[in-house]
Amino acid sequence: SRCQQVIHYFLLSLTLCGAINENIPPTSSCSFNNIPFECIAAQYPKKFSPLPSIIGAKVQRHLEENNLGNLCDGDGLLTNEKEHTALFVKRGGCSFSDKTLIAASRGYQILVIVNSPETETLVPSLEVLSDESIGIPSVVLISDETYQTHFTSSEWTTSSLSLKWSNWVPDDATSMYYEGIRLKKAGQYAEAAQMHLKSTQRLNFEFKSAGYEYVNNLLRAGASNSDLVRAVKETKVLPLNTPEDWDNLETGFSKMTHQAHRRIFREQWSPIRSLQRSGNFLSSMYHVPTRGFKDLLRRLLTELSPKRDIDTDVFVVCVATDETPELEALRTSVRNNGYELVVLGLGAEYGSSGGTKLALMEDWLLSPDGLDSLNTSDDTLLLFVDAYDVLLLPPSRGLVEVFDRFNASMVISGETGCWPDPGVAPAYPWALFDQQPHFGDLYEKEERKLKDDDVHVPFPYPNSGGYVARVSYMRSMIQEVMRDVRLGHVGGGGTMGDADDQRWLQRQWLRHPQEVAIDVFAEIFLSLHRLELPIALGSSSTSLKHPLHISEEGTPLTSEIAKHATDDTLWMKIGDRAVSPLVVHGNGHGKRMFRVLSCRLGLHCKWEQQHITVVDEF
Repeated sequence: SRCQQVIHYFLLSLTLCGAINENIPPTSSCSFNNIPFECIAAQYPKKFSPLPSIIGAKVQRHLEENNLGNLCDGDGLLTNEKEHTALFVKRGGCSFSDKTLIAASRGYQILVIVNSPETETLVPSLEVLSDESIGIPSVVLISDETYQTHFTSSEWTTSSLSLKWSNWVPDDATSMYYEGIRLKKAGQYAEAAQMHLKSTQRLNFEFKSAGYEYVNNLLRAGASNSDLVRAVKETKVLPLNTPEDWDNLETGFSKMTHQAHRRIFREQWSPIRSLQRSGNFLSSMYHVPTRGFKDLLRRLLTELSPKRDIDTDVFVVCVATDETPELEALRTSVRNNGYELVVLGLGAEYGSSGGTKLALMEDWLLSPDGLDSLNTSDDTLLLFVDAYDVLLLPPSRGLVEVFDRFNASMVISGETGCWPDPGVAPAYPWALFDQQPHFGDLYEKEERKLKDDDVHVPFPYPNSGGYVARVSYMRSMIQEVMRDVRLGHVGGGGTMGDADDQRWLQRQWLRHPQEVAIDVFAEIFLSLHRLELPIALGSSSTSLKHPLHISEEGTPLTSEIAKHATDDTLWMKIGDRAVSPLVVHGNGHGKRMFRVLSCRLGLHCKWEQQHITVVDEF
């Protein structure tokens, strides 16, 4: 029966005592003063791991006019600030899930729902709970007769209640996946890796999210680089199935980085054989010819200075569920650039990760009331950005001009680290992954000989906070990505809301390295997470005389920002070259730096102005 199925997962023993003997065999019965009574454990979504045993819980009732309340609006229920507290409520008026969420929001660890007299007894279903509800109370249903018999005396509120779940063992791919997530959060990386391996094996390695988590947990458990590469290939976690696929990736990456290098430096300068470092991954040093260099650099910098005409065939798109000052700052910066901002998802429910953005983009791109309602063509450029930590900067060039220089179907923002899957980095075709900020201490250190044609770049990993493509490619790309998510994540029991958009967009680049370019030199997008290069605000590269340095934690070491009347843009120095990105993204540890820039540009200012020192002269 359905009840037996639930009990198979959630056998519990409910006793009135101050402690519980962990050696007592779990049963499906509950007891009060050693008098057994019937109780039914709630049915949870498979994504919920076994709930913890609770010993010695205090008990409270939700009362409405001195009668047991149904907890549908939470009126009169105070927030509980004590550990191990059980709440008794009446069935009816709203769903079991609604009651559970309200009890969780008020700090209760156990929810006892009392069935109404002469009402059918059933298993409380919590299937509609979202992934954000992990950590909700232990929920059990009892009959009104049981409540009247055992829980209406004046002494019951001074008693303590203990609830013990059985030794629950996940036996399907979905349950194994979320049990692995719980083990990861508890720091049990080796155990989490094995649970995720079983999960992806159960679905013949088609459950890609479980495969990624397996490799990531191996890394955190101390696996060697060679073991990580072997695990990546054995679990088929990357969309690279043949030797030709891997060769295509290496060729595509090499072509992309060398083209970017030529765009930035305009000459085929060779990197030095042994990379000069100054203690961080981003100190890319290049060997450059001395003769004529100053004249060449002056000419190249001059090419970036003239103002450009407004791009009329560009739309900027973001996903935001709420109107905030940060969203209004983005809207203002888009308007200042002469573009139109399309905001998707206002008022919608957002999951725990970025899959919601992909789903809303798909709906908008395919709906007659979405993109088709705008005055666009297949050649219209669509720029997608995150909503709450992105700004468009006063431009030195047009977006269309810069995009066309990439000679790619799509350009995606780059960043310093391989997130959310650092475990796959050793399998990618570039060196020095073990010296990337934040993740570097996780990898086994290896000495590797650099190739003569290696080009080292500061932002080698895709970041989903910004990407740009023409309408025709954007539409087909999002559809392909969504098919991948549905097969490799939702098909294993995950939800669209807890899919990581960056993971699945990174897979799009892996499948099409000749079509999708990573912005490895921040020509369009600048991701501030753990940035260790000098940047400055100003109207030209000369503003780098007053750079704004930031530490590894993203906190400015000096808050001097070069000032120019109204034409401030952002310049940064890479090697011996200054570039001015069009979009700045305050991701990760770059949020403090982003807020400083937003304040300096006269947009949303979270801090008082006196915290920023402005330099008037270059």
